[in-house]
Amino acid sequence: PPPPPAPPEAAPPAAPLRTSGDPVVTAPAAKAPPSAAVTPPGPPASAAGTAAANAVANPAAAAVGGALMFGGANAVDTLLNDPELHIEKPAMWVCDHTASIFNSLVKDNIEAKADEMLALVQAEHYPWLAHYLVKSRASKEVNYHATYIEFFEKLKQPRLFELVTNMTYDCLRVLLKSVDQAVVSTSHRTVLKNLGYWLGQITLGRNKPLKSKQMDLKNALIDAYENGRLTAVLPLVCKIMEGVQKSKVYKLPNPWTTAIMSLLAEIHDVPNLRTNLMFEVEVLCKHLDIKISDLKRSELLVGKRPPPSSNDLSSAARGEPAAAPKAEGAAAPASTGAKPDGGPSLRLEAAAWSGSMEATKEEDATRAAGGMGYGAGYGGDALSNLLPGAGDRGGQHQQHQQHGGMGGHGEDFIIPNLASLVTINHSIPLFQMQRNLASLVPHAVDRAIKEVISAVVERSVTISCLTTREMVTKDFAMEPDEQVLKKAAQLMVSSVAGSLALVTCREPLRVSLTNHLWTLLLPHLPAKDMQETAQLEQVVHILSTDNLELGCNLIEKAVVDKALKDIEESIGPALQARREHKARNPAVQYYDASYIQPNSKWPQALPDMLRPKPGPLSPQQLKVYKDFNAMPIGGNKARLPSGLPPLNVAAQGGHAAHPAAVAGHAHVQEQQGALTVMGLSTTSLAPSGGCETAAAVRGGNYGRSEASNDASPREAAAARPAAEESQAEAPEASHATLADAQAALQSITSSLEQVVQSILADPPLLPPIDPANPQLYKQDDALDTCAALSLLPADHVLSHFLQKAPHWFAQLQHADSFQLEKLAQQLFKKLLEASTSVPQVHPPDTVSLSHAVIEIYLATLDLLKDVLKDKVSHDLLSLLANESGVQRQNIYVVSGLLRYQLINISEFDRLLEKWLDPRHRDAYSTVNAPALDFAVVLLQRMCLRQRVLSAAHWTHTMEVLEREVSKGRQFQHGMSLQEAQLVEAVAKLLEELQTLEAPAPGKTKMTVPALMAARLEEEARARAAGGDIADTAATRDAMVKIFEEWSNMYNAAPDSLQNRGRAGSQVLIQHIASRGFMQSDQSKELFFRVCCEHAVQRAHADGPAASGSGAEDETRQGSNGEEGQPEPTSAPSMHFAATDAFTKLVVLLMKYATDKVQMLTRALAAITKELTRDCELKGVQFNQRPYFRILLNLLMDVSAPDSHFETVNFQLLSAFCNTFHTCNPLRVPNFAFAWLELISNRMFMPKLLMVKNQRGWLMFQRLLVQLLHFLEPYLRRVQLNESTRLLYKGTVRTLLVLLHDFPEFLCDYHFSFCDIMPIPCVQIRNLILSAFPRNMKLPDPFMPNLKVDLLPEIKVAPRILASYTTTLLQQHLKHDVDTFMRTREKRLLETIKDKLRLPKKDSLLLDTKYNVPLLNALLLYVGVHLPQHGKTLPGQGGVQQNNPSLDIFMYLAHNLDYEGRYLFLGAIANHLRYPNTHTHYFSCMLLYLFADTTDEVVREQITRVLLERLIVHRPHPWGLLITFIELIKNRRFDFWHHSFVKCAPEVEKLFQSVAYTCLGTTIDRQSDGELNQAQQGEAAQPAVAGAIQDA
Repeated sequence: PPPPPAPPEAAPPAAPLRTSGDPVVTAPAAKAPPSAAVTPPGPPASAAGTAAANAVANPAAAAVGGALMFGGANAVDTLLNDPELHIEKPAMWVCDHTASIFNSLVKDNIEAKADEMLALVQAEHYPWLAHYLVKSRASKEVNYHATYIEFFEKLKQPRLFELVTNMTYDCLRVLLKSVDQAVVSTSHRTVLKNLGYWLGQITLGRNKPLKSKQMDLKNALIDAYENGRLTAVLPLVCKIMEGVQKSKVYKLPNPWTTAIMSLLAEIHDVPNLRTNLMFEVEVLCKHLDIKISDLKRSELLVGKRPPPSSNDLSSAARGEPAAAPKAEGAAAPASTGAKPDGGPSLRLEAAAWSGSMEATKEEDATRAAGGMGYGAGYGGDALSNLLPGAGDRGGQHQQHQQHGGMGGHGEDFIIPNLASLVTINHSIPLFQMQRNLASLVPHAVDRAIKEVISAVVERSVTISCLTTREMVTKDFAMEPDEQVLKKAAQLMVSSVAGSLALVTCREPLRVSLTNHLWTLLLPHLPAKDMQETAQLEQVVHILSTDNLELGCNLIEKAVVDKALKDIEESIGPALQARREHKARNPAVQYYDASYIQPNSKWPQALPDMLRPKPGPLSPQQLKVYKDFNAMPIGGNKARLPSGLPPLNVAAQGGHAAHPAAVAGHAHVQEQQGALTVMGLSTTSLAPSGGCETAAAVRGGNYGRSEASNDASPREAAAARPAAEESQAEAPEASHATLADAQAALQSITSSLEQVVQSILADPPLLPPIDPANPQLYKQDDALDTCAALSLLPADHVLSHFLQKAPHWFAQLQHADSFQLEKLAQQLFKKLLEASTSVPQVHPPDTVSLSHAVIEIYLATLDLLKDVLKDKVSHDLLSLLANESGVQRQNIYVVSGLLRYQLINISEFDRLLEKWLDPRHRDAYSTVNAPALDFAVVLLQRMCLRQRVLSAAHWTHTMEVLEREVSKGRQFQHGMSLQEAQLVEAVAKLLEELQTLEAPAPGKTKMTVPALMAARLEEEARARAAGGDIADTAATRDAMVKIFEEWSNMYNAAPDSLQNRGRAGSQVLIQHIASRGFMQSDQSKELFFRVCCEHAVQRAHADGPAASGSGAEDETRQGSNGEEGQPEPTSAPSMHFAATDAFTKLVVLLMKYATDKVQMLTRALAAITKELTRDCELKGVQFNQRPYFRILLNLLMDVSAPDSHFETVNFQLLSAFCNTFHTCNPLRVPNFAFAWLELISNRMFMPKLLMVKNQRGWLMFQRLLVQLLHFLEPYLRRVQLNESTRLLYKGTVRTLLVLLHDFPEFLCDYHFSFCDIMPIPCVQIRNLILSAFPRNMKLPDPFMPNLKVDLLPEIKVAPRILASYTTTLLQQHLKHDVDTFMRTREKRLLETIKDKLRLPKKDSLLLDTKYNVPLLNALLLYVGVHLPQHGKTLPGQGGVQQNNPSLDIFMYLAHNLDYEGRYLFLGAIANHLRYPNTHTHYFSCMLLYLFADTTDEVVREQITRVLLERLIVHRPHPWGLLITFIELIKNRRFDFWHHSFVKCAPEVEKLFQSVAYTCLGTTIDRQSDGELNQAQQGEAAQPAVAGAIQDA
């Protein structure tokens, strides 16, 4: 192999990298040579040293790097845009096209994309391309590194690859300028690691040397070790070295690689090195397939020391810097078993500690907790020394204590010397002008600590003590030494309690400290203008940041102190048990009987390594607890002085926080991440505690007015009255760092996901159908979902989120608008995934779940657009343009973006024009079929169905479509029939668009925020009008009194009242109106609800009084034993005088009302709510009869001939229909029988179905679907009890009425009904499929020589009012089918089959593996919607050879399993109805499958499907009969010679009986005897039919 890169010669010592606390110019930096800012011509210093020198020479770059601590990924991008790189950018369109190429780059299209890139980017722009690759791709997309390398190799441009390598060096050099910030910035280190891995792959991985002038790994590691920067540099080096894995040259034992690995092994053995750094080296060794113990350690670190406060060492070792190894072998490898901390074992410590048993408990706890990672001596009064510099702080505070007079208040502080520990920067101008203000800072710190400490102590101590007790008593169940147990418990509880306290208290403490600083400092501002307030914000931010660690450590100390005391009490019984056992049975081995039981499975079943063994625990096991000593907590911390007295927790006064405040904060932290100072993480979803601290933690908005909520923090502070300054809440901080903005974005995203999960768990009910809509037979899921979400109550989580989101977005934009752009991109991605990731199964009375999720994301994007303006539109259009294939043509997403106006319609029109370019067609087509089909569906949806756009919005698209139609008609003979049909669909669409009227200009946008805002505004206007009345006991009494007055008047003489009572009725109505009960919708609904409740109570109460037996029946229900139970036919007697009076009152008010429909709607809403509430309260004791009587009376009165109601009859029926929809059996199952009686009543069903233009059909179809869906679980499992059987009979009778009087209704909606009916429900299915139009006369199916294909009706396509094409959009199945019809790619058939299967969760719920509605939609779309072409098969006029749809049918028939094939064949049989094109086609298809297949199982299943539907009672569908007759009659099918026909004598008799019934004659091969047997077999037909169905 070639020699490795030569190590650099002796170089001058590199300037150590400046830490964040050092001055800008350090002494070593001042001695650096002048050429340190550029690459020296000779052997360089280390890369890290060069970067440090450059940072000093370039203060601006150092400032940018300083912001990296808070800037995250955005600041890293800023560094990579360094002007020193001198990159010339090409035209914008070149940049966009390049990004598009990289976005769509995969291994399969590398060559094509390489040719495209070579044609796009010129040689002068190669440096820009290299910079784009390194900065925007390699630094972020580590998973695509191999693809990018292969892609650039395919370009075959050696200069370009060299530019990429040099650019990688340059970017790493720029990032290493800010290596100090990389130590504390995760995003900075991530980019360094990604670029390091990239550099290793393009150099070492390709057998290319690593240039030591550019990147000297050895010197970089040594420099980083000496300056405490291994945290940033070591992972970079390890990632570079991973490139050795793919190299043939640099693998071990290459000398250069061996030297680097030896140095890494030496660093790995440094005592107290942080675990994550050791892990990086171990991972590298694993990648290179070497053992770290086999590596020889170098001696390059001998005599070198890390800085005392190095971040590279564990927190336990930072007080005493670890010395480097002195000689070879001094650092023992991990395999030698040396203790990492070099300290004594836990058992020896316990023994030494147990010698002082006479000491007090406080001193006892102090020794137990000594030497922990967060500072020695947290127990008792002994605490660790101050951090370096703490003494200086104390001196400063002694000075300002003298000026501020703090001595008088020391006894009130949580610790007496708190003022000396508080950090105050006296260079702040405010303290230079008013020195006495510095004395207020300790008071703010003290109040903040007292406000949160009690809740933190209570929660942390409880959890840690409980956890520790359970763990140590389990682990030490056989440990006889109680001192070891106690020592281990002390170690664990100290660490756990301290860690939990830090996690829990940090954010509440920061918010509380900020608030108290504002409260104390704001009154002392000389002028409360915006400039002064802004300066105070900065001061508060600095002070709260500087003193946050002090407060956290004081709280941690209090928690640990209390935990050490409580744990000894908690484990006291275990300690006492060991002492008693030692005194009583010293020779017997001790064990804890509560954990070790002889016959118990555990712990005997544990592996030997984990199973407890008699006797003391081993040192390895005790080491687990001893390691709590070295466990870091909280990173860099300000330690407390020694001799600190216990905290004065009892002196909190009124500042104590409620425990729920901090506990609630901890819950929010676990769910949403760190809270922010902006209040953006506060959501309505979090529990709202009543305490002041809880409000502060959640954003400080509780108790404010709406104006102050929307105002900025400065405005709120400046406008605050002086008299209320000391009592008002502090404003939110507006100078949030980018890290806070990222946390806020995470919190908003988490809140949004909680809204989505809430909607998925409880989807809203379908909205009422608008009777004014002229196209009621058409249904649009998106608009239904939009309307349903906008009707949600104001206290719903979605409503609250949409109200609060604009305020959050505005604040987040003020902090960092990039986070909002990132949120928009995330929402767009979720939009594309919603149609496949969201469950498709939902109740029929609720909105579609996928549409609900899409609407929520669209509404959020709509609110984002209000903040970011046109930026959102531009970004979304760019994202959509960069998508390809199925995602680009997601009709739900694109139509939603257009409806919400989230993308500019004119710009999208031009984009769609590009998509329709015929040059983008595939090799199999003469037109761009996918784009044409997408354009047709989109324009139909937007212009014809939703009516939100008109043809004027699609000028460019219309021109392209017109050209396609003209060209298609000109060259029609050269096109396939499918393409010709598509062109005709385009022509038809253009004709419809030309006659379409433009949408009304003042119409409300069909979006969730717009509709919800309109509704809330209308409700607000109603409230402002003063019409609402309070729901109080006095109000209810007044309403009941009026109702009683009316009831007495009506029941006294109802007939005479009708004749003479106009005057009396008017008086009553005036009385009701004068009380304000009819003033607003809310008042009306309350009045009707109170009257309904009272009427129902009277019906129950008056029943026994009216009939003595009724009281007896009710009392017998409560007795015990069979004798006390009521008879099955008995029911409590009721008196319906009050209910009848109530309905007459409603009708009377309707007659005198201006808006009669609105009056009835309010009354029905009140009745429905009362019905639902009563059902929920009473459960099985609920009686549906009063409510049935009320609704039936109203229905009869409203439907009766009356001049008042004739003009609005359909609107009144629609109100009843929407009421029945709300209380359907899926929602109120106890009302099912009355509900079925109501919807099938002669005053409702016929009148609704006879409305002109079939405007009531969709309403009744919705009700019938809900009824069938309610029965589906019982029919699927064939578990019909008496009540269910009775409900089933009622359903059958209703369908029979429809079959007789309204067969067209069943014909048009049969598809949606068949989607719901389960497999065993043959009779109802036959009943629905037997329907045929009343103007048609069915040909006799038993007629000899019937020529089906010659019937005139057989050429007419039936109308199907079902959105089966929309169903196919699930999982993009329509795209797969269309692609297969064009290309005939066999792999797509397997994809289609797989997409028909349900997820496991839905499969268990529905008792089937297949999505039946999707399968039904697929068969109808393939068999009917697509054109049929090719040569007709002999004898099958509807099925043609060379037909892609035939390929799909044959594949599914032979490759589905038994269940799938049965459902597939049943779906085909569902189309065997009256004579039409569908019946003809599917009949021929079924016969063709029977004749063509060689699989006897397929034939048997075809026969089973047909036979099951024929052996039940009539009616039988006409198409089913002619298909079965053809099958058994045509000799070509040879039906009677198949084995399944003769498998058993009773089965053969059944076939003969059915054949005789169908044909009325014998089969040729039958003898008279056989015929007689067949006729005798008819008697046994029902039993055999049951056996067949069971089989």
